[in-house]
Amino acid sequence: MHPPVHTITLDAGSEGSSDYPSLILVGKIWSTKTPNWQGVQNIINKAWKTRAKFTISRWNNGYYAFSFELEEDVTKILAQAPWSISGNLLVLTRWDQDKSVEELDFTSSPFWIQVHGLPLSCMSRKNGGAIARIMGFSIEPETNTSFEANKTITSYLRLRVRIDITKPLNKGFFLKRSDLWVRIQYERLSDFCYACGRIGHTLNKCKEVEAVDVAKLEFGSYLRAETPLLEPHFPPRDSVESSSSSEKVAMESGSYLGAESPLLKPHFPPRDSEESSSLLEKMATEFGSSLRVETPLLEPHFPLARVHRRKKWIWSS
Repeated sequence: MHPPVHTITLDAGSEGSSDYPSLILVGKIWSTKTPNWQGVQNIINKAWKTRAKFTISRWNNGYYAFSFELEEDVTKILAQAPWSISGNLLVLTRWDQDKSVEELDFTSSPFWIQVHGLPLSCMSRKNGGAIARIMGFSIEPETNTSFEANKTITSYLRLRVRIDITKPLNKGFFLKRSDLWVRIQYERLSDFCYACGRIGHTLNKCKEVEAVDVAKLEFGSYLRAETPLLEPHFPPRDSVESSSSSEKVAMESGSYLGAESPLLKPHFPPRDSEESSSLLEKMATEFGSSLRVETPLLEPHFPLARVHRRKKWIWSS
C-alpha cells in the first residue's frame, strides 16, 4: 500500500520570509571541472566592489548563492555581466520569490556583441534589433546599443543581447543586398570549444567530436572581441556620484574576474611641498640604499681638442 500524497497550501508573503534573505543571486559556473572553493571566494570578493557586504554560499554541482543587503548592488552585478572565473562563465540569475531553485534558468547569459562589416547606412538601433532576432539573440530590455550612452563612434555596431549558451556561438551572416559577410564578435568571452562552438568546455573536453582536424575547426579565437576603450566620466571630486563612479570604473575595467588592474597615470605632488617631502622620506625609508647602483670602472674619455701650434691647426687627443 502506497502512502497518501498530500497537497499543502503554504503562506507565501509578497515580500518573502523574514527568516530568509530576499536579495539573492544564484550562480552556476559552466565548467567540466569543479572550481576551487577558496579560489572562487577570493576572486569574487576582490572583483565585486559593492557598497554593502554580501555573502557567498557553495551548493552542489557547481552552484553558488550570493546574498546582498542592497538592491543597487544586485542590479550593478547583473548589469556588468558576463562574469568569468578562471576562464569559466559564471551565469547569474535572481532567485525569484515564486520559484524554487530547480525552476531557475542558467542556460542564457547577457553579452555585449560587436557586429563588424556593416555599411554605415545599416548601423542603426532598428537594424540592431533585427540582427538580434534573426540570429537567435534576445535584446536586453535596458539597452541594446552603446552609442546612445556614450556617443562614441565605432566602426561596428555594439549590441547588448542575451545568448543561449547551450547552442553554438553565431559567427556572422551574409548581407543580402551585396553578399557581404558580416562578422560577430563577443566581448569578454569565456572558454569555449573550437570544434562545436559551445561555451563551458574546451576542445580537448568536447564529447561531440572524437577526432578533430585542427586545420578544419569551424570556430576560433577570432570570435573574441576587444573591449572598447571608452573615455570615463569623472564627476566633481568628493561627491556621492564620484564615489559610486570610481567603483563603476574599477568594476568595468576588471569585471573579467581575475583581470589585472588598469595602468593609471601616477600622481606627483608639487615640488618642495609638504606632500612631496613626506613622499621622499617614505621612499628613502622603504628602499634605502638598495636603489644605488655602483658606477662601472670605465676608462675616461677625453674629446678631441684643437690646439694652435706655430700658426698651424692640428688635432690632439
